[in-house]
Amino acid sequence: MDQTAINSNLSNNPRYVFNVRFWDVNEDDGTNNVVLTETQALDAIARLNSNFNALNVFFKYTGILPLNATEFTEIDYANDEWIPFFNFVTIPDAQRYEVGNVNIYSVDDINANVLAYYLRHPDGLAHTIVAKNNVITNVHHLTHEMGHYFFLGHVFGPNVFGVYENVIREPDPYGCFNALTAGDRVLDANATPEGMQYDINCNYVSQGEVDSCGVVYNAFGLEPEVKNFMGYAHDCVDGDDRCVHKAGHRCPVNFKVVSQRFEQDLGRRHLPRGCRAHVR
Repeated sequence: MDQTAINSNLSNNPRYVFNVRFWDVNEDDGTNNVVLTETQALDAIARLNSNFNALNVFFKYTGILPLNATEFTEIDYANDEWIPFFNFVTIPDAQRYEVGNVNIYSVDDINANVLAYYLRHPDGLAHTIVAKNNVITNVHHLTHEMGHYFFLGHVFGPNVFGVYENVIREPDPYGCFNALTAGDRVLDANATPEGMQYDINCNYVSQGEVDSCGVVYNAFGLEPEVKNFMGYAHDCVDGDDRCVHKAGHRCPVNFKVVSQRFEQDLGRRHLPRGCRAHVR
């Protein structure tokens, strides 16, 4: 994925509108102790639009549908219960997943200290966001999961081969530059250590962490991304989560990728062949 093809003149970017279908997971008899209301869902759409509209990415509410399945009102992520759930909802023509929509499932609990997660099929066609009910309208968490939907990784994370991002931002003779292939694969987001410490003002507090080339993470004035919405500093990413106002991940979505996602969601049916967690 070419993460460098980001158009800095947002007005020239094409407009993409993504339909969003919410699903409220209930007991088999249709009852639910934690109901997802239309007010909550509409508020979630408003927050997503507030965060992504500057990218010419828009979200359209298409309603809430019930999904009666007692075994999935609570999902134990630690015991891989997301696997049967994902297979259950993405059975073709089972009316549990809508092609042409971002499908968001509201469950009562996920356990394992997980608030929400994003799943995709290996074929790349079926994608869902699953969240605890009280996370649906959380400005940070839902934006974070939608970032995963657009193929953004964690700002602190390794690539698929377990390689972490190095600090240096341009090719060097020592082979330390890996910003386009490691970590979150976004050049304009500074390298960030996993489990970083920060103060009450959300400033990075160095613990002496170094990258694979021995460079400290705040070298060259390149401070790790505490407020990046693809990180885990939830208490530092507050009500203003718009990427154009943040350092790092400022308009990070590659518009070619958004276009491909749009075409996938509108025109292609998934072929369920098992599933795996993409990123949490």
